[in-house]
Amino acid sequence: MTRLSVVLSIAAGAAALTGAGHSEIAAAAQAAPAGLRVALVQQPFVPNGTTRGPSVMANGGIRSELEKLGLTVRVQEIGLTPEQELEYGGWKRLGYALGHLGRAVEQNERDGFFSVGLLGTCPSMPGMVAGMDVLDPREVEGHGNKVPGGPTSEELAGLFEMIFSRYPKASAIGFATIPLQDPGGLSLAAVNRMILGAMKGVLARQ
Repeated sequence: MTRLSVVLSIAAGAAALTGAGHSEIAAAAQAAPAGLRVALVQQPFVPNGTTRGPSVMANGGIRSELEKLGLTVRVQEIGLTPEQELEYGGWKRLGYALGHLGRAVEQNERDGFFSVGLLGTCPSMPGMVAGMDVLDPREVEGHGNKVPGGPTSEELAGLFEMIFSRYPKASAIGFATIPLQDPGGLSLAAVNRMILGAMKGVLARQ
């Protein structure tokens, strides 16, 4: 997969949903309208159990960065009902979890929250997810499926900013998932940078 095809595929997926520096954050904060709200939605289920990737992303500094933008942030975690917890089939449990994820995103939109999915696996939400494996391999050193010549998180942050500024009905974006081995925290920084890019696009709608 080429860098261009990766960028275009992500752009198409985000449109279908119809590390910023301190100076960038401060400038965006001045433009932030009162009451703009973001939900960080963790979906930890994968076909063979659960992963801590979504929790790592949720607790990796993004909440404070979003609050610097002047946004109200709430954090959610997808779980199963007591009856569903009795199911032992991994794919079936994942299917249940994805149903709850879809309903959470729908409810967030009704409540006026922009959803940022922090997802355990790429099938978590078609049209919502940007796979971490598409990034420049230097930013996902611990990922098993690297894309030679993939775009940098700076490039995708700019792309997401453009997309979300132009498509006012787009109400969610998701990322799956941070590699469990993350030397130097580069993958976590990449996630935060892309989320901030998307939110700058949402702010630009105002």
